[in-house]
Amino acid sequence: MVDVANGKVLVVIVTGHAGIRGVIEKSKYAQDIGANGIMVMLSHHHVPSEEGLYLHYKEIAEAIDIGLVMYNNPDFQRFT
Repeated sequence: MVDVANGKVLVVIVTGHAGIRGVIEKSKYAQDIGANGIMVMLSHHHVPSEEGLYLHYKEIAEAIDIGLVMYNNPDFQRFT
């Protein structure tokens, strides 16, 4: 997809995974292939505290040098 965009539009790749290591691995790959950013939603298997949420996204952001969109689905949180 990045090659098709050819710099004409921004490319943001969703790099969700059940664990943070998988998210970071996919996010680094997205960066390596030229994506402008990533979008990450918390795994629906884990509902962290506010501090845990902050630390989760902080660790991801520190592992990459491209943009990060923190996807939030508040309706999903009601069902967990």
